[in-house]
Amino acid sequence: IKKILVNICRALSCFMPLFPVFFVENICGSVCNYTEQKNMGSWESLWVQSCAFYGNVLMCVVWVVVFFGAWFGLCELSRSFLDNSKRTTRKYILTRADSTTADFYFTYFSLFVLSFYSVDPTKVKDCLLFFVLMILIVWVYVSNSLYYINPVLALKGYRFYTISGYKILRTGDNQKVKKTITDIKVLSRDRLSENIGKKVEVKISPFDFTVCKLENDEG
Repeated sequence: IKKILVNICRALSCFMPLFPVFFVENICGSVCNYTEQKNMGSWESLWVQSCAFYGNVLMCVVWVVVFFGAWFGLCELSRSFLDNSKRTTRKYILTRADSTTADFYFTYFSLFVLSFYSVDPTKVKDCLLFFVLMILIVWVYVSNSLYYINPVLALKGYRFYTISGYKILRTGDNQKVKKTITDIKVLSRDRLSENIGKKVEVKISPFDFTVCKLENDEG
């Protein structure tokens, strides 16, 4: 159960920019639906408001909880994998590095942000539709380990690449064997496309993507 919850939080972190926007909309909805009652103070008036007011307040709480759950997922992914220097790495000579950052962001914004742009979190039917779609999207993210399609990672300095490379191994009879890797999805803070021919360190990954950096790069 713990692993499932962690994976859900990781997937939610990919949509962190949406939650503050919805939170602000519900705050505005709460203010608009608040009515000052005659002969009552502000505190007493809070307990005799409309269902629309309470619904907006409830959704504000939901967005705060979801946001911090997403924040936990991002921190956990960084701690356990992205920034974990203890994970085993393998060294390769970089032969190709295609930047796919623009492709990922175009997919993200066109498919998700624009899809949710028309969602009004102050309306019950829109909230229900949003949560149904979010459950389906989170399931796809978790089942396919799509945590790298996350605009928040760009704020941490990561870029997206598809790389190929090779390394030379020696067999038991001292013969040289060339081992290659092709079309590996990686996150990197380095500009890999400008460093073809240099040696890189690629982390052993439990996901369909990994982290890569130039050798001896401590940054």
